[in-house]
Amino acid sequence: MAADVAGFERATLTAFYYTITRGVTFEPIEESVYKVLKEKPKASGLNLYNQQGTSNRVLAQAMLIEYPSMDYTKWYLGILRGAEQLSDYLRHTEGNTDDSYYYGRFGDKDQFDVVGEIPNSFQNGILDKIWNNFSSKQKAMVGDKKDSWCPADVYMVQKNAVAGIMNNVHHITCTGDHKDSQEACLGIAAVNAYMSNLLEKEELIGISLKQATPNAKVKITPTNLNGDPNVLDGLKGGIEGDVKTKMKIKNVAAGKHRWDTNSFTFNARFSSTVNSNFAFIYESKVSSIENHASETRSRTTNEVTKNEINHEARNGSVPTPRLNRLVKEYTGSKLMDNIPTNSKFSDKQKEYWIDKFVNLKPHSKMGDTKFHFGKSGPDDITIDNRKVSRKEFMEVALDLYEGKPKKGNYDMELISKLRSLRYFEMLNGAASSTKHGKSLPLLVAKLYFMSSKINFKQGELAAPFIKIQ
Repeated sequence: MAADVAGFERATLTAFYYTITRGVTFEPIEESVYKVLKEKPKASGLNLYNQQGTSNRVLAQAMLIEYPSMDYTKWYLGILRGAEQLSDYLRHTEGNTDDSYYYGRFGDKDQFDVVGEIPNSFQNGILDKIWNNFSSKQKAMVGDKKDSWCPADVYMVQKNAVAGIMNNVHHITCTGDHKDSQEACLGIAAVNAYMSNLLEKEELIGISLKQATPNAKVKITPTNLNGDPNVLDGLKGGIEGDVKTKMKIKNVAAGKHRWDTNSFTFNARFSSTVNSNFAFIYESKVSSIENHASETRSRTTNEVTKNEINHEARNGSVPTPRLNRLVKEYTGSKLMDNIPTNSKFSDKQKEYWIDKFVNLKPHSKMGDTKFHFGKSGPDDITIDNRKVSRKEFMEVALDLYEGKPKKGNYDMELISKLRSLRYFEMLNGAASSTKHGKSLPLLVAKLYFMSSKINFKQGELAAPFIKIQ
């Protein structure tokens, strides 16, 4: 079952409220008790937060009301681990009460989302108000998406700071009571700098939530603060292992031809002068006719085995316009060049893609990395489980295309595979470059930072936040 993202965020914010404001400890209830609560979390008929006493059982019940399908080990225990780390970050003593904060969920649309198991008197929508304060032109600078500006899922704000924060945001942007100001009006970058100061003072804390990884430490990482050093200085690293996408078409003879998979993946690692190690998996897969969904997943250490493992949660997606610009920068071609979307391939276009696939190989500077197109080896390329040459494979693949791509059909999958070939070329272009500004370490760093909404140079417009993972 797919995770209920909204439920996870509401349950987590509920846990923050109960452990910080109500003084509930981080001790989990027994799984047997949890299973009973999960059957009918609302059975008591009470507004849980109105009860005089609070307990770990009440917290679990409130979380289940917000996230009814919440798994005990995967989500409940993980949320409590994150809440404990947040408490440590705020220097809050477990079991004590602190009613100085409002809580808010950064809603899916332009209004903040009220969480039912937190009293209204302890909720505030200030982060949504700041977003709504930006002009249409300013929002367009971050793709008109709230989470492209601020990756926070939830937030906390000091009650006594709210009025002053909004007044200062209005002053910075010449809005609200300051709309007739004669001073210079500033934009998102200036608001972000102000929010960085607020985060450092713990007055407004945007929080990006990630699923906890079993047997790995949960950490809090402040991100996009004003004083962040240049994370691109002294970059080293690149691809680890092979770059993969499966070239396998099945059910051709039966007239029901489909691709076996559609993703493009590789592992990468890089470091810089100020950051010792970033390791991640990159995956790109079809999302629409014109675009791919490209995501990274960080790697971490299993505290039991001490082996490196994948985090459970992905960092996020590389914004499509930025990914398309990288493809153009490193390959000289647009992502959709020579890919028709409303007609079959012309003979010239077929020749273009056949030649590209036949001649594609990793640049010598990529070392032992191979371009891997099959399950059992780099050239395990098959049609109906029959191994074929690259030339024959691409000829058949293009001939089967009808020029009618839509979600889930063969034509859409072929488009995805052809775009994947451009990503192979993008990596080659970076590896072969003699320019510092187009190196392979720089490319993999950009993919990681873009997906994680981490500013890596002057002029980047992602807001400051802390990540709990």
